[in-house]
Amino acid sequence: MRAAVISGFGPPSRVRVDEVAVPTCRANEVLIQVAAAGVNPVDWKECEGHLVQFYGKYPDPWVPGYDAAGIVAAVGAEVTGFETGDRVVAFSDRRESGHNGTFAEFVRVLPNAVSIVPRMVDLAEAAAIPTAGLTGYQALFRDNKAGLTAGNAVLIHGASGGVGSYAVQFAKARGLRVAATCSARNLEYAKGLGADLVLDYAKGGMVSAVRTWEPQGVDAIIDCVSGESLPDGLDALRPTGRLLSILTLTQDGDVQGDVKRAGSRGFTKILSIMDFDRVGAELGEILELMARGLVKTPPLEIHPLDEAAGALKRVKEGGVRGKVVLRVGA
Repeated sequence: MRAAVISGFGPPSRVRVDEVAVPTCRANEVLIQVAAAGVNPVDWKECEGHLVQFYGKYPDPWVPGYDAAGIVAAVGAEVTGFETGDRVVAFSDRRESGHNGTFAEFVRVLPNAVSIVPRMVDLAEAAAIPTAGLTGYQALFRDNKAGLTAGNAVLIHGASGGVGSYAVQFAKARGLRVAATCSARNLEYAKGLGADLVLDYAKGGMVSAVRTWEPQGVDAIIDCVSGESLPDGLDALRPTGRLLSILTLTQDGDVQGDVKRAGSRGFTKILSIMDFDRVGAELGEILELMARGLVKTPPLEIHPLDEAAGALKRVKEGGVRGKVVLRVGA
């Protein structure tokens, strides 16, 4: 099969497309013929070696990518709930199934990280969801994260990127009041996502504006930019509020110091990463919101598999409104 691969670690320019063996579908796995694969910041960071502490030794070469949507090509003997021909979206939990990335014509995945895609959702749209969508969804609603419920107020910092674009919509769909920050050129975009208050982060005065909108402070802040991008963020929180900073691996600042400083003021600072406990179920919940018209797909930049290196470079450069996706198959 054709796949984007890299030998060792290095910049996105080292990623190339080559022929590799089709992965074998083991008894506890699902084999997917990939139609599209989502491209995320974690992918170029992994290419550059920032995830070695999580995965250890890599094959040579190895295939990047965590997000995929496509058609079930084979179902392991121990797997129930899926059949060949099903339209699915999946997250490749490579801790368990080996370094089998999604930038390839086939990927094998664990069934608890797969969900059926409704007919009204395009597979390229579905492929954009897993890493960005689950990261935002979990940060907002997991009890061990922000734990927000209808009526709560949240500030989403970085509303125009992949995580933020989904998070604003998830929050509104679940009955939250939403303030959002973004650059000046994305103000109308963030309003279109449903944010009740939209702020240009470059102008300053964010805390004052949030406090005018929500005098007691917001219940939580979801920082989708970096651990050091909100130096006065705690001042926008209500007492006992939570600040969730999405792990960047490259710009997380003094995490332990930030946690202590937040705690000394009665707040909770959490470094938030996507976890794997309910991936399949949560993907299903997100797809249901999409099927009901409560969440729409952010703008997609779609590149062919042959341009995987360029797509990774594009994500690394930043400034993408929405998501980048690789078109892998028909």
